[in-house]
This record gives sequence, C-alpha cells and structure tokens, in this order.
Amino acid sequence: MHRLLIADSDDGFLMAAKEAFSSDFEVMTCQDGETALELLSTLQPQVLIVNLMLPFKDGLTVLQEAAVLPPVTIATTPIILPYIENACSALKIGYLMVSPQLNALRVQAIQMVNQWNSDQTPPDLRSQAILHLHILNFPTHRIGYRQLCDAIPLYYQDREQCLDTVLYASVGLMCGRTGKTVERSMRAVIVQAWDHRDKLVWSKYFPNHKACPSNKVFFDAIADHLYES
Repeated sequence: MHRLLIADSDDGFLMAAKEAFSSDFEVMTCQDGETALELLSTLQPQVLIVNLMLPFKDGLTVLQEAAVLPPVTIATTPIILPYIENACSALKIGYLMVSPQLNALRVQAIQMVNQWNSDQTPPDLRSQAILHLHILNFPTHRIGYRQLCDAIPLYYQDREQCLDTVLYASVGLMCGRTGKTVERSMRAVIVQAWDHRDKLVWSKYFPNHKACPSNKVFFDAIADHLYES
C-alpha cells in the first residue's frame, strides 16, 4: 500500500481525508509546512497532497525545499494566481487543483497513482544510491560523493567483499586513483555529511549511532534501504 502524506491546516478536512483515503493508502497527515518537510524526508511517501496555504512554511516553499518530491504530487489552493501556476509548472507538480471536493481529490490521486504504477520501471542501483545520498544531504561537489555513487551499487551486489582490496580498488580503477585515496575521500565526505546532518533524517538510517558511522556501517545502512518500498 502506497504511503500518502496530506498537508493541510484544516483539521476537519484532514480527519475526513484520512477516512476517505485509508482504504487505498497508508495515510499520514500534518498541519504545517515545517512538519511536512520533516515527514517528506523521514517517511518518503509515494504520494503527496499539499495545500499551498500552510502556516510556518507555505506549500510552495515545501515543494521547493523538499529534497525529493514524491512521484505523485498534487497541490491544492483556494485561489490560483499566475505566479502559483508558473511555480507549480516549473517544479513539475503533477496536478494543481483549486478548492477540490474531497471525492474529486481522491479520484485524481488514485488515477495518478495508477498511471505512475504502469509507467515506472525499476530504478537502477546507482540512481537509488544517489537518491539516498541526496536525502542525507551529501555535498555533491566532493569527489568522495561521486565515488560513493559508484561504490554503493558495487557493495550492494556483494556485501561480503573486502573493502580495502576489492571495493576501494575497484572504484579506484574507475576514477584513476588508488584504493587508499578512494577510502580517504569517501571517509571525508561521510564525516562532512555527518557533521552537518539533520539528526532526524540520519536517525532513520543509523538509529543507534551517536558518532559518525564507519564506512562499512554506512554501506550496510544504504544497502539496506535500496529498493525499499
């Protein structure tokens, strides 16, 4: 069952929506933009319905600041203005609805999910690795980040391999560096990401770690999350 996040400040609407959608989705709700951003990062719903008039952070800000938007995203608004329409178009929002009736919203969401299910193809391992590194807010300009994008798929395919003699050496051959240099580069970027981490997000990957995880622990955690629904 797909996870659905509904972000709307109207408590009555959320209660009715949760009941209406519960037979087709695993429903989560929130009433402000800051909470919506946290839930998008930690729970990674496949479907998002967001009212653009949210408190604290409005819906457009949520859509702009989200690390990864769900594949099915519907924005709702009580009034449509040119800048709203242009912003949603630029963000490639799946659908913009003006003050929709709940049943119409439900029908639209189900239709979009069905279309997405029929269109999607299994993502490759590298794309999945990049997604998780993006969620963890890794600095993409660092060479260690690019090496991790190559290393994680290799590790996923053989989690018993020796990091020093096999994994680091293999990535080194791909980028023209020694295995030891690759190890140091990846370690440096993991430490940097940890030092600037969102603790709530990282706790989903490393729930019992108070210190930066080792490279091996990091690879295991990302591999565990690959292809999770």
